[in-house]
Amino acid sequence: MERFPLVGGMDEVGRGALAGPVTVGLAVVGAATPEDFPAGLADSKLLSARRREDLVGPCRQWLEDWALGSSTPGEIDAHGIVGALRLAGLRALAQVAARGHLPDVVLLDGSADWLSQPREDLLTTLAGRPGAGNQVPGAGAARVPGAGGVLATGGPEDGPGAGGPEDAGAREAGARDPGEYGAPLPPGLTPPVRTRVRADAHCAVVAAASVLAKVHRDGLMRQLEDPGYGWASNKGYAARAHVEGLARLGASDQHRRSWRLPGLEEHERQGMIIQ
Repeated sequence: MERFPLVGGMDEVGRGALAGPVTVGLAVVGAATPEDFPAGLADSKLLSARRREDLVGPCRQWLEDWALGSSTPGEIDAHGIVGALRLAGLRALAQVAARGHLPDVVLLDGSADWLSQPREDLLTTLAGRPGAGNQVPGAGAARVPGAGGVLATGGPEDGPGAGGPEDAGAREAGARDPGEYGAPLPPGLTPPVRTRVRADAHCAVVAAASVLAKVHRDGLMRQLEDPGYGWASNKGYAARAHVEGLARLGASDQHRRSWRLPGLEEHERQGMIIQ
C-alpha cells in the first residue's frame, strides 16, 4: 500500500450544468488528521441540502487544509469543460500550496484524470504551440512558495485564498473569494493523480471535498441575479423551469454559450417570427 505525508481528495460540482461556474473542492489530510472523520460524511449527492450544510464545519475542522477553485462560464467556453476543470483544480491546489500543504498525491473521483496536463501530440509539438484547451490560462503568472512570492493569503479558517488579489475571473462571477479564481498552480508542479470510481462514496477525504464544493456552488447559484431561470432551485442544471426560461429569455452572461442550450432554439425561432 502506498503511503504519502499529505493526501488530497478532489471532486467537482457543476460539470453538467448549463449556467454558473464549475467548482472543484480540495480536501487535504495528513498523519496528524484524526482517523475518525465526521459522522454521516458521504457523497454530497446522497445527502440532503441541510445535512451537507451541517457537515461543512466539521469537515473543515477535521481536515489538515481545504480549498475551493472555480472556473467561470466564460472560461468554460474558452477552454472546454475539461480545461476549465483543470484550471479550477489548479487554483485550489495553489491555495493549499501557499500554506505549505500541497498534497503528495491527489485522489480524483471517477475514472478520468482531468487534473494532469495532457501531453502534446506530435502535430502540436511541431507547430511549436500548445494545443487548444490544453494551456492553463494564467499559469505563467503564478508564483511558487519559497521562490519570492506566494500564491494566495489567508488560512483555512479564513476561507480559501482570503485576501488574495481579485482578477478578471472573480469580477466576471461576482465572487467574494478571489482566491477561488486566482492564479493556478503551474502545471509542472501538479502532484501525481490517482483515480477511483465512486471515490466520493468510499473515501472520506473525497467525500469532504464533494460536500465543500457542493455547498459552496449551491450558495453562489442562489446569490446570482436571476431574471427568471430558477437558479435558486435548479442550481443551473437543465430543470424544466430553467429550459422554459431559456426559451422565454434567451441566454444570459452566466450561461455556457458554447454549449447547445435546450430551449434556446425556441427563443431564437420566436425572435425570427416577431421580426
